[in-house]
Amino acid sequence: HAYSDNKTQHNDPIASDTLVIDDASLFCEVDFSIHGIAFDNQGLMYVGGDKTIYSVTRDKKVEHFITLDDTTENTIIWSLRLGPDRCLYVAAKDRLVRVTPGGEQTVVIREDFPGPCGVTDLRFDKDGDILIVYDNKIGRYDSDYRKQDIIDGSRFEPPLEWIVGIEFSRDFSKLYLGDCRGKHACIIPYLNE
Repeated sequence: HAYSDNKTQHNDPIASDTLVIDDASLFCEVDFSIHGIAFDNQGLMYVGGDKTIYSVTRDKKVEHFITLDDTTENTIIWSLRLGPDRCLYVAAKDRLVRVTPGGEQTVVIREDFPGPCGVTDLRFDKDGDILIVYDNKIGRYDSDYRKQDIIDGSRFEPPLEWIVGIEFSRDFSKLYLGDCRGKHACIIPYLNE
């Protein structure tokens, strides 16, 4: 799985199952911008954007799943993630919504998050805590949704300007952060104490 070019050779790829392809097959089409994709344990795909989430089956059947309740004019779904409780978690500007497989919605976090888009991404760590990305910061919420700010990207060198993407390493020891405005990605150790 080595990658090489004329300048460097990398024998330790970041993700050994990454494939490089030059085309893609259309899987489904919906009538809004897709910002988030998640899969449940049975392989059902969810796509979300604007204020709506659709489910997509393996045979490409698209069905309305939910439209977010109690939204404001600026509410936009930015990210979807299946939680350890098998519920779908939705990052939508000023809130995090927990959606049961039956479509019941509960706002578990509501906050006036700073930044151009509020909450832009979320992940669960190996202990089930939720990491929420907003502006140039990351907050961690425990199972009772108590918040602890854990990362302030303005203190990095170079500073992170607007974090919009986050991913864990496979062993959860590191975080990869994507800085939209700064146009770079960085990796940091992740300690959950």
